[in-house]
Amino acid sequence: MLRMIAQLKTGISVGLLLRSLSQVSGGFLMLSVTLHSIADDRIQVISGYEYSQGDYGQTLTTYEHLMPLSISWQRDDWQIKVSNGLIRSEGPVNTVAATDGVVLDDAVSGSDDGALVNHRGIMDTYLAFRKELPWGEAYSLFMDLNLTTRLPTASSDNVVERDPDYEIMLDLFWQRDRWLPMLSVGYKWLGESDEISLNDVALLSLGLQYTLTDQCQLGGLLDYQQASSSTSDAVQELMFYGNCRMDKQWSLSPYLLSGFSDSSVDYAIGVQLIWRSQ
Repeated sequence: MLRMIAQLKTGISVGLLLRSLSQVSGGFLMLSVTLHSIADDRIQVISGYEYSQGDYGQTLTTYEHLMPLSISWQRDDWQIKVSNGLIRSEGPVNTVAATDGVVLDDAVSGSDDGALVNHRGIMDTYLAFRKELPWGEAYSLFMDLNLTTRLPTASSDNVVERDPDYEIMLDLFWQRDRWLPMLSVGYKWLGESDEISLNDVALLSLGLQYTLTDQCQLGGLLDYQQASSSTSDAVQELMFYGNCRMDKQWSLSPYLLSGFSDSSVDYAIGVQLIWRSQ
């Protein structure tokens, strides 16, 4: 797991892009569209595909193919979401085994920068709770409080075993005509491991979205995460995305992501397909 990835949320026919899921060995982008709704219950299923690659400051490149899956249930202003997926990756042992930012040579006992390992299987599971806060709606300011935990369920022997992670994040977005400025701030407590030593990290995301039509939005997001170890850099990534509703139940969200540090992916491209109950 190398990077935190962004998640697309939509409140009242506008979108909010934010971090929500950790990544396995280079990471994946989970785009999640949710609605502030007066309906009783709402079910949502999200899947897709992502290809990414990055050298993470090393001589060899890590390649990944990801198929994320997310299922959420919402009632009124509460939402519960479970996320997982499948991964196939190849890269140096000391990046494939890393978590939340690249852990370089001396951080993993016995690591070898020239050794390649493969990872195929399921990823860690993420359980998220979201509460929509009522403050500021009179000024078109919307806020969400998110609590997320990572459960260590990854199936590959090449992933370092760690205790669960815990994350708290506050999302703010301000609707101004067709424009939507976005801000997310948070903190993550990283689980302990006998193999590596990781520091807890602060998270920050800044974004801007533009509504083209009632069905389509375009946006960008700049993500920052503190370095998780003395041998890694801060994660710095920029993402551009689109989101279009095809009908009342289906949406499509393509995206492109690029990184600017040794702990960030070089680039990633993917698409998410979203289904929601009426």
